[in-house]
Amino acid sequence: MEKISRFLDESLKKAGLGGRIKESKVFQYWPGIVGPSVAAKAKPRAIRQGVLLVETTSAAWSNQLTLLKPQLLEAIRQAVGPGIVKEIKFQITAWKEDRSAPREEKKFSSLGGLPELGAGEKKIIGREIAALIGDPELADTVSRFMEILKRRKDAQLASGFRECSCGSLYQGAEQRCPICRIQKK
Repeated sequence: MEKISRFLDESLKKAGLGGRIKESKVFQYWPGIVGPSVAAKAKPRAIRQGVLLVETTSAAWSNQLTLLKPQLLEAIRQAVGPGIVKEIKFQITAWKEDRSAPREEKKFSSLGGLPELGAGEKKIIGREIAALIGDPELADTVSRFMEILKRRKDAQLASGFRECSCGSLYQGAEQRCPICRIQKK
């Protein structure tokens, strides 16, 4: 359990996704944070360096939400944790489509050549991720991501990569990865 937790943390950090998972909760919880009437007129679109960009349907909504910014920031902090959103900017956007509808899930096109995981491996990953993440939908997404990482790792090992004691994969006959050799670990 501790190994998968460490592997998950390291993998998410290496992939640059550690903070992204926390940020994604803002989008997921938005209707609950602001309420359905506001959510119908204002949608979160991006978070960049702690700044949440919210698209609104009119200048009136942007103005009203600007006045409520301190309360919105506090509600977001309570919902997803401190430090994720430090500022909110509002942008008026003419919506041509219903953006509240669930988006079609993107399929990974580069997985065709990767070996499949066995049912047992998938079950272990799913169970360990579910124990770490309380939200079932987020746990499912992270489980699928971890399965892809495992499949990629298995494919790399099968094609001649080696695993260093630090956990990195590398090519070559040396006993350690280039970084460990440089650092003389």
